[in-house]
Parts: sequence; structure tokens; C-alpha cells
Amino acid sequence: MKESAIVNDNEILSLMRSVQRNQQDKAFSLLYDKYAKSVYSLVTRNSGSAAEAEDLFQDTLIVLHKNLRKDSFELSCKLNTYIYSVARNLWFNKLRKSSKLSSLDDAGEEFVDVADSSLEVLQREEEKGALNELILNLGENCQKVLRYFYFERMKLRAISDELGYANETVAKTKKSKCLKQLRDMLANNPHIKTTLWTS
Repeated sequence: MKESAIVNDNEILSLMRSVQRNQQDKAFSLLYDKYAKSVYSLVTRNSGSAAEAEDLFQDTLIVLHKNLRKDSFELSCKLNTYIYSVARNLWFNKLRKSSKLSSLDDAGEEFVDVADSSLEVLQREEEKGALNELILNLGENCQKVLRYFYFERMKLRAISDELGYANETVAKTKKSKCLKQLRDMLANNPHIKTTLWTS
């Protein structure tokens, strides 16, 4: 008997909320065993390939994982319904953008409205990925300062200690200079729109 058949959804969600990577990996594996089939079926029934179904399922798990880390998140339906709904929303929006389809064949699957949460989470992940690409073009110190401040949410004093600066004022000045460089790069890449950082 597969392990996924004896582990309930609450146990999977608890594993996913864990700060331990091996627990999260176990949750992803269990989710794949239990729910990938319905997402694959959704995609392949609606103009998609197996590779696109794989990508969509990964995106769906990213959304679930990020939402589970919000204090305000509350699952108000079955987990399989939520996963299918997120996947459905993401796939429908992709097809709509490419003008391939105006409606979906759900084959009787239940779904709920999760439009805002799924798209916002995925957009933030895409923004973070695009920013990371740009940050890699900065010097090593700038990379560290911006990653520590904006992605790891470290305080300036902690950054100063970590990087061996004289004090947090030096770290703040360095952050401002690095941020200006990043803004200049963003100005040359107008397709990247981000709300991940502020001055």
C-alpha cells in the first residue's frame, strides 16, 4: 500500500508547514502521489501536454506552500479541491492569455474560487526569480546586502555584523548604493515589474 493512502491531508499540511526540508520534501512527494493525476488530467484534457502538466503541478504546489505560511490562510474546502482549483485557475489564465480556450472541461471535478491567492503568489515568485537574475549581475557584496535585507529580512545591524562593516550606518549606505544600481538595471529591463522591495 502506498504511504499516501495512509497519511491524511492534515498530516501532509503539517509536514509542509515544517521548517525541516526533509519534512517538506516528504509532503511534496505525498501530494504528488495523491493529487498529480487530477492536475495532469485537467491539462491534457484542455490543450496541454504532459510536460505542461508537470510544470503546472509544480506551480500549484508553490502556491499551496506559500499560502500555508500565511497566518491568515485557512483551508475552507478539501485539499484535493483546493489543489485542483489552484491548478485550474493557473491553467485557465495561461490559456486565456494565449487565446487557446475560453472555457475548461472539468470532467465533473469540484473547484472553488482561488483566483487572487494563486496568481498573486505565483507572480511574487516570478518577480523574485527575475530580481535574483538581476542581482547576480551586481558585485558580491551588493548581492549579499540585498539578499540579506530584502529576501532574508535581516536587520541592518545584523547585516553589518555578518559582513564586517563598522556599523549599521555603513550597511545602510551600502544598501542604498546597491539598490540604486539595481534600480538602474530595472530601468533597462522594463518588462520586470516588482513590488518586492522599497527604498
